[in-house]
Amino acid sequence: MAEGSKHAEASLPQQRSQAGARRGKPNWTLRIGLALILIAADALFVGNKEKLLSKTRFASARALPMPDARLTTDEKALYWTYALYDARKFRARFRIGGGYVISRGHARHELEMLLPDVSPATMGEISGYGALAFQTVKARKNER
Repeated sequence: MAEGSKHAEASLPQQRSQAGARRGKPNWTLRIGLALILIAADALFVGNKEKLLSKTRFASARALPMPDARLTTDEKALYWTYALYDARKFRARFRIGGGYVISRGHARHELEMLLPDVSPATMGEISGYGALAFQTVKARKNER
């Protein structure tokens, strides 16, 4: 019996070292299960996005409307300039109330597209809001 208990005592440190080694290894079953739950939740949200968002009742902000097609190029350039830099003049001249979200990138892009065709008088008014106008016109003329 003494021999058997000696063998049991000798294997005890081995068992402890194996148990310690198992603790450090990742539990892949658990990780895969969590990943599948995450993918399923994502698919559920994407598939029912409209229903879920409508239940939260978030009010969406209104985007700034495009300028009227009947406006001249100068007036359209002033529309975007005032929308970017001067809200009072924007509301007074174009009779657009507040509460609109203005995408600065979009407004700048629209303004840049119009600048090469703007009259010098309007260009002078736009340039009062910064160096944007002159830098852009030079770049556009170099492209042509």
